[in-house]
Amino acid sequence: MPADPLDSTFLGRFASFLWLRRGNRSADKRGFKAAIAADPDNSFPASNYANFLWQFGEEGTSESLAS
Repeated sequence: MPADPLDSTFLGRFASFLWLRRGNRSADKRGFKAAIAADPDNSFPASNYANFLWQFGEEGTSESLAS
């Protein structure tokens, strides 16, 4: 059975996978944001995105995850 395209946990894990394999920060940011948008109440993709931002010392790590 194929993965649900709106499954935020799947999208978050896929974004993490791509980040580790590909390292394209702008594309990876979009992947994490898509995962969060799919289910804003799921903390898994939000925490992975926070880790992603922290790893790179990104400015605005306190930015709203909804933006």
